[in-house]
Amino acid sequence: MFLIRSYNDSISKKQIHQLLKKMENSETEVYFFDYEDSSINELEEAANTFSLFAERKIIVIKGATFLVGVKKLEIDFERWIDLFKNKSVEFILSVEGEKFNSNKLTKYLLENSRKLEIDKPKRNELVKQINLKLTKNNITFKTEDINYLIDYIGEDAILLNNELNKFITGKIMFNKENIVDLCFKDRENNIFEISNALISNDKTKWINIFNNFIENEGSLMSIVSLLSSNLVATRNVSFLKQMGISNDEIAKQLEMNPYRVSAIVNLKNNNIDLLNDKIKLLFKIQNNILSGKYDGIVIPAISFLKMINNGE
Repeated sequence: MFLIRSYNDSISKKQIHQLLKKMENSETEVYFFDYEDSSINELEEAANTFSLFAERKIIVIKGATFLVGVKKLEIDFERWIDLFKNKSVEFILSVEGEKFNSNKLTKYLLENSRKLEIDKPKRNELVKQINLKLTKNNITFKTEDINYLIDYIGEDAILLNNELNKFITGKIMFNKENIVDLCFKDRENNIFEISNALISNDKTKWINIFNNFIENEGSLMSIVSLLSSNLVATRNVSFLKQMGISNDEIAKQLEMNPYRVSAIVNLKNNNIDLLNDKIKLLFKIQNNILSGKYDGIVIPAISFLKMINNGE
């Protein structure tokens, strides 16, 4: 059994993918579940069902928030522990958070699994890593420009690495002017816009922003992951708003920017049932990319367009 705790959803998915590459073969079946959208019944059925075509079974549970949540869980601990005692199944659990909690289930898993913890690197660590990468690739630079890049892009290690590769691949001088010309700024606003287009079924806007993202980000998995997170946030805001909770209180409960909460509340087509359907489809796309059923960009792009057409 493996536990993955990271600071970033994309990091978690990358680690799952690497584990599966080492573990999968022709005699293996892999099942993907999202903890928030799956029941213990579904997981037990997947774990206990006999397979005619595989000798080994791997069950991946993403977003296992019971590992890091601070709220008291209302679940049957013994039943979950019995699930993970199934020796015929290899479990991989992933979650995003700062540290593991101390509930009974988490304690059992920590004692009976191999764990991988990836914390968000500090600013000085990012500067050091960028310095090493540029030096290794014979790119001249100034430390002030490294700090400018971090300020411009943000402290996401994956994004910073993607942007650095532009300079390295093209052997481009690393300075402020080229950072502005080459690098993708205002990423958070753009992902919010592309999420809005998907929620509002705005096909024209979706195609324009999606193409821009693919060109600049270069990572379909990153886009799908970000969309999933944004749609989940939109669903949660919409649900709390229907309960009559004020925007300020929603922002406090979900630890979100009040402006973003207000923008979500004003969205069109933020029907909770439709949002849940789209979230499930996004997770399906993620699973198909990870399992190799979707290759490249064409099939996922078509799936997105179908999602928008079906929501019209």
